[in-house]
Amino acid sequence: MSKPIPGVSRVQLPVVFADGAVSVEGGGGGAPGLSLPQVTGTSGSTVEVEVGAQAFNGIGAVTLKIGFDESVLVYQGVESHVTGVSFLGSASGGVLSLAWFDATASHPIDVGDGPLLTVSFEVIGGPGSSSPLTFLAESELADAEANPIADAVYEQGSVTVG
Repeated sequence: MSKPIPGVSRVQLPVVFADGAVSVEGGGGGAPGLSLPQVTGTSGSTVEVEVGAQAFNGIGAVTLKIGFDESVLVYQGVESHVTGVSFLGSASGGVLSLAWFDATASHPIDVGDGPLLTVSFEVIGGPGSSSPLTFLAESELADAEANPIADAVYEQGSVTVG
């Protein structure tokens, strides 16, 4: 307790606490993210793995490293779902590398929530085998100024041979 000040009277004020909420104006949507699905295929077929995007706005560069079991899957190719965006893709040693960047720094990817790209794999594993699809630590998203987005979210997937 503090000492009273001479000539000053104390008045006790009532306090009322109420629950509330905080929201971000302008659509926020949280951190950008990418997700891989759970897919089932048959030996000898081609499976298409659609990479989904969430809150994917103002993205100036994409570098993805996706691990897969090369005794089950063989990389075939990549198709972008974003007009004017072509992803470079290659695979080696069970790691699929995908990359794109906005060389002009004036046309970032703005897809919000939806499909970003589709990766095709040939299924070579036998029935009952499976391959995890795992975003590796080297995966990175960057904003339009090429600043890495530290809080990007990556959801793993898999391909199961039925």
